Amino acid sequence: MTTKNTNPEMTEAAYRAMLDRRDCPPTIVSWGKDTTVLTYQSLASALDHASRGTDYMHEEARAAWETYRETYNGKGRRGRDWHGGVWSFADWERTTKAPPAALVANVDACLAALDAVPLPMREAPRRRNVRHLDEGDTLDAFRMVEDHNLDRAWSERRRSTRARPSLRIVLNGGINCNLDERSLAWRGAAALAIARRAEDCGADVEIIVAVNWTRCATDTMRDVVASWCVKERGAYADRDTLTAYCCHFASFRWFAWCLMAQNMPGHRVCSAWGCMGRLAGRVDHLKADVIVDYGVTTRETAIALMQKATEIIEAQRGAD
Repeated sequence: MTTKNTNPEMTEAAYRAMLDRRDCPPTIVSWGKDTTVLTYQSLASALDHASRGTDYMHEEARAAWETYRETYNGKGRRGRDWHGGVWSFADWERTTKAPPAALVANVDACLAALDAVPLPMREAPRRRNVRHLDEGDTLDAFRMVEDHNLDRAWSERRRSTRARPSLRIVLNGGINCNLDERSLAWRGAAALAIARRAEDCGADVEIIVAVNWTRCATDTMRDVVASWCVKERGAYADRDTLTAYCCHFASFRWFAWCLMAQNMPGHRVCSAWGCMGRLAGRVDHLKADVIVDYGVTTRETAIALMQKATEIIEAQRGAD
């Protein structure tokens, strides 16, 4: 399916037509003068695209992708440590199911430090309402004998719960060369700690990973912003899956780069693959409650976001 399109002035209509030839294509949220904003319908859709690899890339992006693989498939910084040893879709699938033990230990240490922080999150209030019926759990003698109200002589108690608070967390999945393993672990742990603490208190949590890929095209300087959901509301928060997508180098340097290269038709892709920018101001369409942005790389910055999430949940809950 690899095609050639060297026209840097591609229109939105032509771009949309290109996407429509794919299975479950990403949605074009906006098409600005210098930025394309995309969102994948689901993680499964993003994974399906990643599994297609270069099949969805135009000639220019495919050449850059192959050059990248050759350049960084070495030792030291340009080898395993740079991309986490992931060079194929099969590698990435194995990583999401069983992240490296060292990475898990690093993230767990960050989570333990954040879990130790006291936050004024309250458990979701629960109440029991009494209903009087013609059958139920308990017989009301007064209603049956003296009131002769047989239709409402039985009572039962049913638990009612206030509407669950909701929290949408958007995590910056981008990485530049100045971000080391520990910094990345803090950023991912911040999202995981907020999600875990919020769910323990009855909130309905969603986690979306987004990247703001800047200066990736050397001819048009066009940017691409893309996102995919890694934890839907009501879904089980699998630690290994979220650790991989939130904290592993290959989450960006293989998975996200593969998706980005598929969405750069007609552009000369920068040999350094551009830079990662902050999400603030670029993902308003996601309506995030909390953005775990590029600069969240320490315990202090993570705690500040946890406190913000607490305020949001408590504000939604209101007075008991």
